[in-house]
Amino acid sequence: FKDLQSKEEMPEFKKITEKEVTSVSKLESGLDDGRLDPIFVIGLESTGISLFSNWLINNNLNVFNDRLNSKGRNDILSQLIEISIFSHLDDNNERLERRKYFQKAKTVKSELSNDDQIVDCMNINVFQMAIIKKFFPKAKTILLSRNTPDIWLNQKILDKELIDSSDWNETKNQLISMGLNLIHIDLDLWLENDKETFNLLNKVFGKELQKSEKNEEKYWQRTLLAKDHWKNYQQFLGQ
Repeated sequence: FKDLQSKEEMPEFKKITEKEVTSVSKLESGLDDGRLDPIFVIGLESTGISLFSNWLINNNLNVFNDRLNSKGRNDILSQLIEISIFSHLDDNNERLERRKYFQKAKTVKSELSNDDQIVDCMNINVFQMAIIKKFFPKAKTILLSRNTPDIWLNQKILDKELIDSSDWNETKNQLISMGLNLIHIDLDLWLENDKETFNLLNKVFGKELQKSEKNEEKYWQRTLLAKDHWKNYQQFLGQ
């Protein structure tokens, strides 16, 4: 109960340098504590992460989306650690932080066992991805993406994103360069129930995922505002 009451603000988006990206890409860990690494789903409101995480919940997966509310479990992913310290950490430290991570998860879902697959959803933070690379080396990470003009339009409407659309490509390239086990999912293809996209997701989660009936609706019927598609606002792009 105390763990649930002592939630801390999650770190704000933190850019890292190309030198740090390179150092993270070289990180290795031979740790094997018998626990199944989580599947991390990362995205933004403008790339549909809330919609996607709710769909995962409807597929009866062990989904944690508390971090999407800017607060989350007080674990390794809520800490600010200098990347330069990573090289000085040993297996005992990694083992301890992993154990804490799964213990915190059980404060939310007490029925979890060591054999259960956890799906942890969070807003994109390249710094946190560095922590994943170090402490969860076998984890699969799903990156939700969209057409950049769609991201731009949604951010203009919502006005509350951690990453500006102008930084989107740089951030995405940093994630790719870090050497994560990264799976890229195009939100529009997912919304269209694209066969290849669903085959990939089925493989990642190890089960046949049900397609959402809502995804059969036309694009502009699924968005926040009527006809909220970038092609309807082309004359405003870049302003």
